[in-house]
Amino acid sequence: MTKKELCELGLKGAGRVHAKGDTIAPILPFLLADIAYQCQLKGEKAIGPLRHAQKQKSAMWHKQYTLFNRPFFSLIPAENQEEVTDLMDSLYEYISNEIVMLQSGILQMFDGVDFEQKKNVSWFMLAHIFAQFANAAWKNVNYHVRRAPYGDVLEPETNDVLNRLRDYSFGMAMAYLRGLPGKGEITISNLKSDNLFTVISRKIHEWLKEN
Repeated sequence: MTKKELCELGLKGAGRVHAKGDTIAPILPFLLADIAYQCQLKGEKAIGPLRHAQKQKSAMWHKQYTLFNRPFFSLIPAENQEEVTDLMDSLYEYISNEIVMLQSGILQMFDGVDFEQKKNVSWFMLAHIFAQFANAAWKNVNYHVRRAPYGDVLEPETNDVLNRLRDYSFGMAMAYLRGLPGKGEITISNLKSDNLFTVISRKIHEWLKEN
């Protein structure tokens, strides 16, 4: 099955259509959401047994991710689903160096905790960030019509499920910090990564051109 055919089936399952062109950009939100998913899993594995508040947020996170991801795979034959996961792995690998650099920047955001604890919480912050990347990609290819006095207007559409993934990942980071002995703090202003966000965006577009 070609990438275009996979794209068409995945979008149809998700209740979307590929309006024009041969690019697989319309499925980019699902590929980026998978990166958020992988980061979320790594964070949960790193911190070991989850406390009550963490369990709640984790359950909500995975429920929302299933709502977003399962329809996409619903019409793709089982024998072809590995081709989609290969695309997901390919994108992750393509930007893996930038993800490491971003994680290094995230580590500088935390005070009052040791290095391993900073690394643990950084996975949830990466999931938080890549859910936002996924939503930006969603808005690039999905639009809704807004009625206006001067005529209909096409506006970028935000995905509420991706917003919830963003919020639950941040909530997991906060729940983890609150459960640590001592005083763990997060200082968003310490994240000096605006340029890196641009670099990651460019790398994602490079990957799209190659695929």
